[in-house]
Amino acid sequence: GFKTLQDGRVFIHPSSVNSEKSFPSNWFVFYEKVKTSQIYIRDSTLVHPLHLLLFAGRSLDTLSQSPDSAVVGLDGREWLAFELPLHLANLLRCTRAAIAVVLGAGLRGHLGQVEEVHWRFLEQLNRFLASYTCFHSNQD
Repeated sequence: GFKTLQDGRVFIHPSSVNSEKSFPSNWFVFYEKVKTSQIYIRDSTLVHPLHLLLFAGRSLDTLSQSPDSAVVGLDGREWLAFELPLHLANLLRCTRAAIAVVLGAGLRGHLGQVEEVHWRFLEQLNRFLASYTCFHSNQD
């Protein structure tokens, strides 16, 4: 089973294409919860942890740090925390900042004001994410 913040332990609905499978990630997004004998999630999609680290929450906060690693939490939450090499945690913070600049400019209709360095960086990020085939999302 899996856990949600509100309900604790939940299960993937037996009619889901994701039922009876093992997954390389413990993170899912889902559309609906149904309670019968247990609480089930339906319309679920596997989420790679990298996607959470790049796109979820408002901030990526350091919860603890050693000389070589950091435990980071999305919006400072311990239940949404990941232990990473220190250099990767710092790189992810910079990446999130670049994404925020471009998305913010786009939402305000000012994409022409985004610096070329941000565009080049995001093009490289897009190539990296497109080539990352270790995880495949499954949808109901």
